[in-house]
Amino acid sequence: MVWTEKHRPRSLNEIIGNEEAKLELVRWLRNWEEGKSDFPGILLVGPPGIGKTTAVHALANDFSYHVVELNASEYRTAEKIYEKLGSLGRSYTLERYFTGRERRIIVFFDEIDGIDPKEDRGGLDAVIEIAGKRDFPVVAAANVPDPQKHKKLFELFKVVEFRQLTPKHIIILLKRIVEREGLKIDYEIIKKIAERARGDARLAINMLQAASLGIPVESISQS
Repeated sequence: MVWTEKHRPRSLNEIIGNEEAKLELVRWLRNWEEGKSDFPGILLVGPPGIGKTTAVHALANDFSYHVVELNASEYRTAEKIYEKLGSLGRSYTLERYFTGRERRIIVFFDEIDGIDPKEDRGGLDAVIEIAGKRDFPVVAAANVPDPQKHKKLFELFKVVEFRQLTPKHIIILLKRIVEREGLKIDYEIIKKIAERARGDARLAINMLQAASLGIPVESISQS
């Protein structure tokens, strides 16, 4: 099993770094639940590998939600988005009928900057409309959104910035994994990985797993 999944934090408290962003995420969801939020959705912005997706799933665990994830690479058009959420509604209606329980869901649009408002036939408008109905919390994540191209999203959603992790953050993360795995890895190797990862936790964990197999850090790809 890849370590990025094996050691993925299950709670926001387990996520290292971005403390203010995590607080903003929790604050928004609580306000949304109470009908007090001025924003129908929330947009998490920041470079890849720093924990945006992990934070959404951890938030869901902390507040007993189920995450329905739609990646913009697959769900670009309004038709595909509504089709997915329509089938979702039917499945949850059946679940409620047979079990008597209704699962709360968060709809998560990942890599939403991959949706081009001019080319993807209403995809972005569909996301905004779905959030506006406030049937369920809507979270979106983007690496490098265009403030002009995605202007509506910036205007209507609460924007929260996730910052690149520091080498110190990465070292804390890697030492935690080393301890859990019962490994003996020299601190200098951990330090070298933290420096080469350049703030990307996912990359750092992959490099650590490779190093645990005896692969020299210098020969591990940084891509």
